[in-house]
Amino acid sequence: MVVPYSQAMALILRAGRLLLIAAQPVWIAISLYQSAITLLGQRKRPRPMQVATPRFALIICARNEEAVLEGIIADLAAQTYPADLTDILVVAHNCTDGTASVAQRRGAAVLELETGAPGKSQAILAGISHLQRAYDLVGVLDADSRVPNDFLEQVASASPGESCMQVETRPRADGDWLS
Repeated sequence: MVVPYSQAMALILRAGRLLLIAAQPVWIAISLYQSAITLLGQRKRPRPMQVATPRFALIICARNEEAVLEGIIADLAAQTYPADLTDILVVAHNCTDGTASVAQRRGAAVLELETGAPGKSQAILAGISHLQRAYDLVGVLDADSRVPNDFLEQVASASPGESCMQVETRPRADGDWLS
């Protein structure tokens, strides 16, 4: 039996209407669920992020840096970061001047290293081996570098979740500095 076109269309429309009526409770349930999740999510306030306070070991590599060493030690001593979380170690590597005595006078721990061979890597490795405590972050600085007063705060705030960071310091402000 052949159904006229208008009757077939009426059957399709009736079936579509029944399908939409049957699907309405599902759409309503999904909408209510998503609305509840949205409202509950807006009620929760994010906790303020805690600033990390890692313990720093700061190793200053110095070879005959008597003339400039006081600057970096003074910068590190003047940090706004808690001083009890910071240890400064100067590695006086193959020095023939008063680098070690300047470091001691300024309150830094000193490791005098005589290897006969030049190279900063030896000073860095000796400095790390010399550390007596556990540290969260170890920084290696040149004796002629300078840092702003909030340097350690900035590094600490950028450090959570990082396993390694490279931080640049600014060069000395005098005219004979070559960057």
